[in-house]
Amino acid sequence: MVKIKFINRTTNTIASIFLIVFVSVFLYIGFNQFQLPTLFVFTKTEQTRAIILETKMIPSVKGYWLQLVEYEYVIGDSIYRDSFKAGQRQGLQVVGDELLLKYSISNPRRNKVIGFYRHSKKKMKPIGVSNKDIENQN
Repeated sequence: MVKIKFINRTTNTIASIFLIVFVSVFLYIGFNQFQLPTLFVFTKTEQTRAIILETKMIPSVKGYWLQLVEYEYVIGDSIYRDSFKAGQRQGLQVVGDELLLKYSISNPRRNKVIGFYRHSKKKMKPIGVSNKDIENQN
């Protein structure tokens, strides 16, 4: 008689936990436009304001579009330039608006956008609506 040896339950449990953790990390990174989060562990930080210099639309997954926002900020005598991808959660960014940044004192190139300041007074029309429809609403 041939005995069949099955994998014990602890191996299945460990594999299941690993799979759940892996899928959770992948979903978190995907939810943040596949950008790794900026962490400031054991580092002193400061806050500063940055000015949006340029924006352009870039394609994303499944036909969606994101806005690539380039901004500039000054720390001491140095001027730094960086960019981030703005999605629906961040809203439409306009050139001339300001951002609130958190940056590392030891390495000012490491920064994270933590706030938005709207200075533009432009009335933004919705995408996909003609000017006639907007005029008829007013």
